[in-house]
Parts: sequence; structure tokens; C-alpha cells
Amino acid sequence: MSNTIKVNQWLSRLRLDITSSSNRVFANGRQQVEITVTVEPRDGEEVDENAIASIELFIFDDNANELQPDGELHVDSERDPRFEYYAASGGAPSPLMNSSQRTARRRFYLSSTLPGGSLTTIYAGIRKDTDNHFMTNTGPFQSSVVIESITPLRHPEAAFKLDMQERVSFRTATGKMRDAETNCDVGYFGFRDPNNSIVESIPHAVPSGEPFYTRNNWDHVIFSFELINDYSQICQVTTYAEGAPMDINYNGRRFTPRAGNMAVCVYHQRFYDAWSNSINEDKSLWTVVDRHGNEQDIEFFTEDSGRIIKFRAN
Repeated sequence: MSNTIKVNQWLSRLRLDITSSSNRVFANGRQQVEITVTVEPRDGEEVDENAIASIELFIFDDNANELQPDGELHVDSERDPRFEYYAASGGAPSPLMNSSQRTARRRFYLSSTLPGGSLTTIYAGIRKDTDNHFMTNTGPFQSSVVIESITPLRHPEAAFKLDMQERVSFRTATGKMRDAETNCDVGYFGFRDPNNSIVESIPHAVPSGEPFYTRNNWDHVIFSFELINDYSQICQVTTYAEGAPMDINYNGRRFTPRAGNMAVCVYHQRFYDAWSNSINEDKSLWTVVDRHGNEQDIEFFTEDSGRIIKFRAN
């Protein structure tokens, strides 16, 4: 590594700090730690845009080889705003030193998939020009941060709830001896804890907004005291991803997405006309991701010939 000038001939400050709420991060590859690198030039010197763009984070392997975080450690220049920082105790973030008009900072957002309990020391580097590259592991501006990877949290089934709304029931004139009878049940699925929420839900079988259970029934009787020979039913059960488009309007009552929740809908209609007999039941399998980046597999299923919807955590 070329070092034709001393770093303190160019800079008066070069350091990196944890600037999120903790040095801990769930090792799920989603939650992030914020790391801020601060530089300030000496009087008569400058840190230009190219120098700021050259700032990188580094680690060292067991053989003291310099590596950039990659693979199990991932660095982004932008924060993913869907996920909260780790909020529990850990290494306290360092207060940033007072800045001046000459102070420049660059922020990085690091995520991990390392085994729980892993401790990783991170250093920073900056390049003044082709011949001058400086790092915080040596020299007058030695600094580093330690990142602790935490085993991802798995939520028990009891952590979730399915909040069924009041049933919508109505009749529709069909010109037959009896009106069609319709029942609609809509529920919102999410965390019991109001401080947690679903930020992403990923389907693994039937896509969002498509029925995973469809049943058609038709029963024809030859003799009926009510003079009705055909008894038919339609039942459809549909699951909606968090944030997915959903605009359900039954008899003037409207259901729209609820932030941080998935939604389910059970539609059942009984009518008195010739129809058909068929059933199609697929799996409704999902991975839901919480605001800390932790995930849990969920399956929705039906009971009572599709009239009741339930869930289980796998």
C-alpha cells in the first residue's frame, strides 16, 4: 500500500462510529446497523467528492488479510426504511464529535447473516488519490466498531392474531322463489404486539388476491314442498399480502388494506338455481417478515367446508 504522505498531513480527523441505537443486529440479512465515517481536512487541505466516494469499510481475516464485507456481511449506502434498528441493549452508539463546515461524513448500513454471537470488527479506509490510501487500523487515527450478530427471532403462533370483522350478510333478488343469500367475512392478520408489524409477506403457493379455496355445490331434488328443486352454493377463500391492493365492497361496506397486516376474505353464497359441483383447494403458504427483519412461515387453512379460516405458524 503506497503511503507517500502521512495521513495527518492531510486530515485532522478520520474515524468511524456506530450511529444507530445499538451495535447489535439480527442476523437475518435485513436489519441494519448504521456506521458513520467522519473526515475533516487540515487547514489548507480539502476532502473532495472523489475522496468521500472512495470511503469504504473493511474487515481483516484470521491471517490479517484485508477484506471488504461481503457475503455474510453486506454493506449498503442506503438504509432500508422498512426495518427498525435493534433496540435492545448492546454497545452504546458513540456520540459524533462536533462538526464544522469542513467536516464530511459518509454513512453505511450493514446487515449480517453470520452465526448468532459472532463479533466482527469493522474499520474504514479513504483514498486521497491514486498513491495515498489510509485506513483506521493503523496510524494516528485508529478507530473501529464491533458488530454483534444476534440469532434471528422466531415468533410463536401465539404472537399472531386474526382479527375477524363483523360479518356482512345480505340478500339479492334473483327472480326465483327465494333470494340469493350472501355472507362475507373479512379478517386482518398481524402481530398481537402493537409495537410490531408485518412489513413484507411472501407467498409460496397461491399468489395474493387469488382464491386458494373454491367450492361449488349443486343439489337437485325431484320433489320439494317448497317447489325449489335446485340448491346451490359458492364458497371462495382468498388471502391478501400486506400492502397488496384490496378493495372489497359488500352491500355498501368497504374493506381496504390495513397497514402492517395481511387480510383474508371468505365469500359464501347460497342460491336456488342449477349450478355445478367442484372443489379446488390449494395451499396458502406465506413467509411474513416483521419490522426487525425476522421471518416466520404461516399457513392459512379452512374448516367447515370453507366457511371458517384459520392459521398456523410452521
